[in-house]
Amino acid sequence: MSSRDHRDTPAGVRETPADHFQAAYPMLRPLVLAQVADGGPLHHLAQCRNGVLDYSLDVLGDGTPMQRLADSGWADSSLDQQLAMTVTQLNRRLADAVTGELIRVVVECDDGGVICDSIVPGIHLIGAVAFDDDGGPDARARVAEADRGVALVASEVRNRLRLGSLNFGSYETPSVPEASHPDRPRLFTSGATGHPHFSLCVAALDTRDVHYVAFYRGGSLLFAVDVFDDGGVEHFFAFIARTTRRRFYEKVCNDSEAIVADLCRSAWPLVDLPPNRVVLDVEQGAIFFFQLSGDDYLVGVTLDQTQVANSDQKLHELAGAIRSDASP
Repeated sequence: MSSRDHRDTPAGVRETPADHFQAAYPMLRPLVLAQVADGGPLHHLAQCRNGVLDYSLDVLGDGTPMQRLADSGWADSSLDQQLAMTVTQLNRRLADAVTGELIRVVVECDDGGVICDSIVPGIHLIGAVAFDDDGGPDARARVAEADRGVALVASEVRNRLRLGSLNFGSYETPSVPEASHPDRPRLFTSGATGHPHFSLCVAALDTRDVHYVAFYRGGSLLFAVDVFDDGGVEHFFAFIARTTRRRFYEKVCNDSEAIVADLCRSAWPLVDLPPNRVVLDVEQGAIFFFQLSGDDYLVGVTLDQTQVANSDQKLHELAGAIRSDASP
């Protein structure tokens, strides 16, 4: 693939459509340029189809974050292809949960993030944002903006293909207002229920959004708690038993360090271990990994695709509360 010049390419942006994609690229160009040029939320955007790069756009130039990454090899198409391959393999790994295809992956660090959305199986849209310095308290917001930018492009491409919405990140779903909960959900617990953080995790559970929470240390489960036995979520278990789903999430949690490491290796040098947050968004809900401190991980699950964003925020707040609770 070679870079092609466009007379109206914005300054500081490099466009690289593949030879085989020259005819199709002009139809997508205004859509994708809007997310990269003129202060768009992304520094990198690329599309891979069955492991072959269709196009990439990069914000480059002296002093830009992506220049640093390009110097390390990020501009090499093999990095996009490697991430797409890793996501494809991870999709197969998640199939036993019977929650549909893996449609969105987010890896967030202090100084950047990578997003990979699946337009259709085999076609991945990869976006990246990088910060000059530690993103500080704005890092999450800046990665979220980039995440929405990738979702907007992926959703619009699906719309043009007359495909239904996948509701990436549940960004198309209005936030549900807070409502009183007269009854506590029915809980299933395992592990050290007397752990100091257990009550915080229980408080985050709700039949409307966060359905499973687990706390891991050094790759070993300390405790897990879920609402799978509650009548309010029985519609999520038409095709899989509750015990089977629990075993599946326990296995995913046990493999969490390897899963996160594989994603970070694929996205290096933009992200590195340990990331603050990893999201595996499937057609029915999402799995969230939050790095706490040292080798402590928080894992959360929602089974409701309309509540992925709400669950993400609740688990982010839970992770913050655990970090504060653990501080001397």
